[in-house]
Amino acid sequence: MAFVISDILKGLILYTPRNSFFNKVHPAVKLYIVIIFSVAALLTPTHSLALVNLALIIIVVAIARVPVKALRLYTFVIGWMLFVSFIFYSFFTPVRSGPVLLTIGPLVVGLHNLMAWLLVALKFLAVSYVTALLLVTTKHRDLAIGLRSWGMPYVVSFTLAAILRNLAVVSVDLFTIIDAQSSRGLNFRKGNPIARLAKFVRVGIPLIYVSLKRTEEMSNAMASRGFKPRGKKTSYYVIPMRARDYFVLGLFTLHFVLMLAASVGLLDVSGFRLPFF
Repeated sequence: MAFVISDILKGLILYTPRNSFFNKVHPAVKLYIVIIFSVAALLTPTHSLALVNLALIIIVVAIARVPVKALRLYTFVIGWMLFVSFIFYSFFTPVRSGPVLLTIGPLVVGLHNLMAWLLVALKFLAVSYVTALLLVTTKHRDLAIGLRSWGMPYVVSFTLAAILRNLAVVSVDLFTIIDAQSSRGLNFRKGNPIARLAKFVRVGIPLIYVSLKRTEEMSNAMASRGFKPRGKKTSYYVIPMRARDYFVLGLFTLHFVLMLAASVGLLDVSGFRLPFF
């Protein structure tokens, strides 16, 4: 389990350098894409529109060359959440209308409940993949620049970027400590659950020590440079907006407007229905 957790943390929050078009897009535009894609995914009232939104996100993810491993890990994490929600939607939600698909004693599975869960699943997958698109293709430093470009306070942008960076560093430290303890003969896969939990003490204590040491070093470095959370800040590293950024901004704004119009009924999409949806 330790190896799985460490691998998930590394895949979820680490930036992966790739030579793709999307990696060169301004961080503020990437944040904007995440927001409008997430809002569009949550507002879609039909399965067809949710599937179109998810398909478009997958196309963008493919163009950005997001590693398959990262997508697999995001799917694994979201999949467990969707599995739990599937149990509740299918077996523990009263069937108020529509045909009944299955009856197991007091548990009843209705078609409308199942379709409602499917709509939620499509939306959650869309939001998770667009989040992967942001984190895998954006450096923590660039993320702070993107937040500042949208007018976020310096303290907020700096804190969020520092949290992501520290999580990435801690995940690497965790993986390193597990390897070190395994090389000393500590087997995390043998024994009963209580014995396995006790073995993690040998991982947790060094991890806490290393984390506190890194925190102290970062605090001393900030103090030595006269860092103050308040006051006007100037950025040494600046990313200018280019023509491609405005093109991507306009393209995804158009997508959001169309999805919003279809969601509120201003755009008639009644003729666009996929089979079974």
